[in-house]
Amino acid sequence: MRERMNALVTGGCGFIGTSLVDALAAGGHSVSVLDVAASEGLVDKRGVRYFRGDMGSRDVLASAVAGMDVVYHLAWSTIPQTSNEDPGFDVNSNLGGTLKLLDACLEAGVSGVVFLSSGGTVYGIPAGVPIREDAPLEPINSYGITKLAVEKYLALYHRLHGLEYTVLRPSNPYGPNQNPLGKVGTVAVFMHRVMSGLPVRIWGDGSVVRDYVYISDLVDALLKAGSPHPGAGRVFNIGSGAGLSLLDLLGKVAKVAGREPEVVFEPCRVFDVPVNILDNTRAADGLGWSPATPVDDGLEKTYSWMKAWLAGAAARGPV
Repeated sequence: MRERMNALVTGGCGFIGTSLVDALAAGGHSVSVLDVAASEGLVDKRGVRYFRGDMGSRDVLASAVAGMDVVYHLAWSTIPQTSNEDPGFDVNSNLGGTLKLLDACLEAGVSGVVFLSSGGTVYGIPAGVPIREDAPLEPINSYGITKLAVEKYLALYHRLHGLEYTVLRPSNPYGPNQNPLGKVGTVAVFMHRVMSGLPVRIWGDGSVVRDYVYISDLVDALLKAGSPHPGAGRVFNIGSGAGLSLLDLLGKVAKVAGREPEVVFEPCRVFDVPVNILDNTRAADGLGWSPATPVDDGLEKTYSWMKAWLAGAAARGPV
């Protein structure tokens, strides 16, 4: 990690973004955030500055990237479940917006971009696991296609303009502060519903296998990617290196929560690949990164946070 740097985090008010911003600020770096949920020009007690807006405004982008050493690009306006419903919106908002961001980075003289891609979607249905970075790239949803397109444009901007970049392809992140009421984040949703005595919905028969990475491990990879790294490669998988079926994950959540859930099985979804487990070898060699949090430990930490979150929600009462 650089001794001190000016860093912009797009999407810095989201689950991953807030954790990254906290880590950067704690490390003594100067941090700015660009997010649709932020307040324009707000500077909080840590000295983090917030810009409100998306990547469609060149004026907002120019203000946000001015003086930055590194831009962490996390902002994204779609999720895998919804991206196929309106591919045009996905392309215009995410790919089009990212190209505006890259142009702003060039104009501002930004040293490098760290892009959070998707290890869960860019590979599509793999021929085998664990999946290496040089595996075929055949995404089966618009979300994965646009993530992959950004990777390709980063390579193009590097070739044409010398813009430095690193791409991280994470598996499924989880941990404290993930929205338990959202449409993404299987661990958070399962944990919330089990602890609340609500039925848990599973699409398919529960055999779908995913790789889950704890949030602090992903943030550690992002921090390492923000510094020049001596190892080979610009694209890195970031996962646990192991897989859990949905039923196995639910069993672990139930054990931590001490409650047996009611399970409702729904028809399988066409955008769900049957198995996704990432190979971390390149990240270990190139970034000096490896996952440090076993899934059982991560689930215990998530449970502790969720317990406090539920208590707070009960105290607040209905909105």
